[in-house]
Amino acid sequence: MIERFSGDFLQWLRGFYAVAECGNMSQAAESLGLRQPAVSYLVQCLEAELGVQLFNRRNKSMELTAEGRQLHEKAITMFELVKEIRSEVGSGRHEEYKGEISLSTTHSVAANILAVSLARFHRLYPRTWFTLNSSGESSLTLDMVNSSAIDFGISARDEYPPTIEAQPLFSSRLVLVSRPEKGFSRDGQGFLRDVRELDGESFVAFSSASVLSRVVHDELRRWGVTPAISATANNSAVILAYVQAGMGVTILEDFTVRNYQDVLDIYPLPGASALREYALITRRRKHLPPQSAACIEVLLEELRGMEFSS
Repeated sequence: MIERFSGDFLQWLRGFYAVAECGNMSQAAESLGLRQPAVSYLVQCLEAELGVQLFNRRNKSMELTAEGRQLHEKAITMFELVKEIRSEVGSGRHEEYKGEISLSTTHSVAANILAVSLARFHRLYPRTWFTLNSSGESSLTLDMVNSSAIDFGISARDEYPPTIEAQPLFSSRLVLVSRPEKGFSRDGQGFLRDVRELDGESFVAFSSASVLSRVVHDELRRWGVTPAISATANNSAVILAYVQAGMGVTILEDFTVRNYQDVLDIYPLPGASALREYALITRRRKHLPPQSAACIEVLLEELRGMEFSS
């Protein structure tokens, strides 16, 4: 038997959720189409109903208390269930998928991995459209998935929080990219024989804000290598253009250089530490719109287990 609660409880919870997501009253009010005092009243009513303080009020910002963080997790799950009820019970399932599919990943994955698969899906279901957030930060993708701001993401991380379901997708390997005249040595399998050859070498790097920049830095440090940075950029195509122009060598992921094998030398880096494991991530218990769930199935089928290194 469900205990009786106020008929306004869901509206109070909706107000709380908006403030928790926005971080302040004014933005929450704008997102709900309400005046700020009305949103403040919704939160106060919910706090009175539950008998706990949900926010610490600091100047204009609203920080969740421990109880508020716990309720926020529950609220995400509950509102996802409401979406599921509306989608599946109210309108039924449709074989003709339509509507928005929202996702996030890095620039390199978006351009080199997803483009063909997403275009193929759109040709099959032309009433769908994609909202793609591509950045250099896997932490942004994780945050957007965890807050249910998007349907799914593709990310490379060592571990994920318990709120995230991660399905293995593909592996990439770090590769050294240079002009042919450099002539670095290879081992019997075609890998770079000795990473220490890069010590003091002119090097074109990703900007320090990039996840890949930190991954490459850690790998070079593991080998005791300090290259001479000649340029930094935040786009792999720009970096490759600089390498072609003779500004130095670089280290990228193998899938970003598949179309450059005829003009540049590519040396896979040896060892397990040069591998990156990508996963398709969703929030646990999140309701996925039918079109997004179908797109995920296609990506898992087409991309799982892909290999790129020669």
